Amino acid sequence: MNRARGIFVTGTDTEVGKTFLAAGLAKALKELGLDIGVMKPVASGGRRTENGFVSDDALALAGAIGAPDDLALVNPVCFEAPLAPMVAARLEGVRVDLGTVWQAYETLAARREFLVVEGIGGLLVPLDEGATVLDLIVMLGLPVLVVTRPTLGTINHTLLTVQHAREHGVDVMGLVINAVGPVEPSKAVETNPAVLEEWGRVPVLANFRYAPDPGAHTETFAALAKLVDTRCRARGAFS
Repeated sequence: MNRARGIFVTGTDTEVGKTFLAAGLAKALKELGLDIGVMKPVASGGRRTENGFVSDDALALAGAIGAPDDLALVNPVCFEAPLAPMVAARLEGVRVDLGTVWQAYETLAARREFLVVEGIGGLLVPLDEGATVLDLIVMLGLPVLVVTRPTLGTINHTLLTVQHAREHGVDVMGLVINAVGPVEPSKAVETNPAVLEEWGRVPVLANFRYAPDPGAHTETFAALAKLVDTRCRARGAFS
């Protein structure tokens, strides 16, 4: 069976812009001519619909590429409470079913040429008893992009994320620095990218400055999409 190539978008924390990055990257990859699928395997803080809870993040991902796949595949597990999935699941008296996630992933991987998968929070967010986002990444076998902040403090958070991922055999393809709001110029903001590359031994593939107009990032996303596609092909990064 043919399998899609893919990338897993994780972050150093919540609210670092993973959805912004994943949606923009998926759209740019589609504009390169690739048959793209998207996935938000596990989410919380979902919106109640007649078909259950749906993540706004999943809707954003699907909307970025024209929503070709059923939301049950794009977002197979979603809880109402905006908490770590394990905690939200406990409140609902259920467990996160990673088997359901795997089945949805397998379906999309067989159907699409390239998958963009967005995580929830950072690597050690608990999904279920004994399973974290990192365990999910390992299960899917995808290389990762790490989304991080440009400001003071990002060095520690980012290097810890990169180190822990590598210790578990995860291929860290690169870093994406993203400013989710206005950032005051500082020596930290100026020097952080080079320090992260030096100490993390990982390239900064894109540096998104804050811009209220999403269209301002079109060229940056296009360049990032070409890099990701090329690196996935070169590394044989198959899901």
